[in-house]
Amino acid sequence: MHSYQTAVVASVALLMFLNAFFPLASQLQTETTKYPFELAIGLEKTTFKVGEPIQLTWTVTNIGKENTTLYYSADDTFNYLIYNENLIPVNKYVVGRFCVVYPLLTLSPGANLTTRGSWNQICSTSGQQALPGTYYVTGFFRGGTYNMTLETPLTKITILGE
Repeated sequence: MHSYQTAVVASVALLMFLNAFFPLASQLQTETTKYPFELAIGLEKTTFKVGEPIQLTWTVTNIGKENTTLYYSADDTFNYLIYNENLIPVNKYVVGRFCVVYPLLTLSPGANLTTRGSWNQICSTSGQQALPGTYYVTGFFRGGTYNMTLETPLTKITILGE
């Protein structure tokens, strides 16, 4: 073996060893905290082809010291918003908005609720396919029972042309 081949093999072996103990995250995630909740929204990647569904994951965690109860109601909702490059909303998704109020889940300290959704790149404001370009995603959790709203920082995504 030549010295450069030995160096490549050694580098690959080192990276495999490090990844076994310090794996790279498979999602990009942003989060925000407002006691007693932490909200995180995750994406598997940030670059997509035109028309490719964009999968999102929300996780609300009880970071408090007491049980918290989430409700099916217009007051307790999970949302995400998609903004275009000018920060104008192009899509909104709501999970958990119902007219009837009843308990959804009680979260003990440290417990969480995870919900998944996707955006098919159709702009709810126009009904049209999103154009290639830069967009931003943010997650929301509105806890009416706790009189609070959490919003994650914006995550930049790119939709590529064909």
